[in-house]
Amino acid sequence: TQASAGAASLAAPQAANMPPLLGERLALPGGETLYRHEAGGETQAPLRDHRLQGRVLWPGAASVQALLGAALDQQAGAAVELNAVRFLAPLELPAAGTVPMQTLWHPDADAQPLIELFAVNGAVNGATNGAIHGAVPGTAPGATPPRHVRLASARVGTAAPAAGTSTGALAPDTLAQAARRCTRALVPADFYARLAARGAQFGPAFRVL
Repeated sequence: TQASAGAASLAAPQAANMPPLLGERLALPGGETLYRHEAGGETQAPLRDHRLQGRVLWPGAASVQALLGAALDQQAGAAVELNAVRFLAPLELPAAGTVPMQTLWHPDADAQPLIELFAVNGAVNGATNGAIHGAVPGTAPGATPPRHVRLASARVGTAAPAAGTSTGALAPDTLAQAARRCTRALVPADFYARLAARGAQFGPAFRVL
């Protein structure tokens, strides 16, 4: 399935605090930039708390983080915005080892630059298990899946300043303002128990309530 998300904004100075979801940067002929990293390593151990139906799945939020990190790296000093975010395929992380990931930046002088996130299909470094992907969307039954599976993509724009701010960062909200919008009490343990009953067995890193 394909899904769209609203604009995600982050001021450039915060880029230094981002998790290592970009890795090595390679300048390609034609002006494109490729970032390579390994998904599921020790530095990303909290991602293994994202379990659905007993499987460890790469979170959509991690895809957005990688896309946003590339945008911030390419447009240092600017407040950037991700538009037309699309989630295109799932990625199951292996029980051991890491999966090669690639983030590709496409500059576009006439429109918003495009960023794509790929996983190398069936490649697991440091483990002996085989392909880690299920059926790849768009692949005919019995056909060989593509070597590179596109997980997510987005267009990059410049975030407009929020009211009362000089950057594209979201205006701060007070606890009292947020509380007025929350009219129903929720017991966190009960909430996560209901999620688990439906197959979403989130570990501590994904239990933030």
